[in-house]
Amino acid sequence: MEQSSGNSRASWKNMDVVKTFLESRIQEISLNGRLGSSLKADSWNKVKLVLETTHGFSVTQKHMKNHYDYLKEKYQAWLPITKKTGNIYDPATNTILMSNSEWDEYIKAHPKAKALKTSPLPFPDLYVDTLDNVEDLVGNKNDGAPTDYPSQSSVPIEKKPLGKKKNPHRLNWTLKRR
Repeated sequence: MEQSSGNSRASWKNMDVVKTFLESRIQEISLNGRLGSSLKADSWNKVKLVLETTHGFSVTQKHMKNHYDYLKEKYQAWLPITKKTGNIYDPATNTILMSNSEWDEYIKAHPKAKALKTSPLPFPDLYVDTLDNVEDLVGNKNDGAPTDYPSQSSVPIEKKPLGKKKNPHRLNWTLKRR
């Protein structure tokens, strides 16, 4: 049984635990949405309960959030490599086919990719479900509100005098209705 107290580091070496964590997180996002770019408190508790009952893995919300942030950074480093021309990524084996010198050169330009050299990204298809669909990669803090409203800069603004006072320096800024 893997255990983690509040003050120690959690060990995420068991890939079954990582997979359950990601799957539970996806399920909670689909059922309950998000709070900003994170899960809601109740959802974190449900993920924690799944990890405890399924694997005997006890962690705090902070441990889960830290591990998720680590996995997100790893995914952010992994994604551009998989999009590179030259077929350097093999999805069948989930490996990146680069020589040591190519890795060293790439890591100089992309330091966060260092972890990918020795250990592949676990379960890449699960990141697509949890990250790409909600624009988590670019730090969008969407709380689930619709995003099809016009931005503030795209709404025309009409300048109107205030009325009684004829001071030309005071203007009332109002949104022009379409």
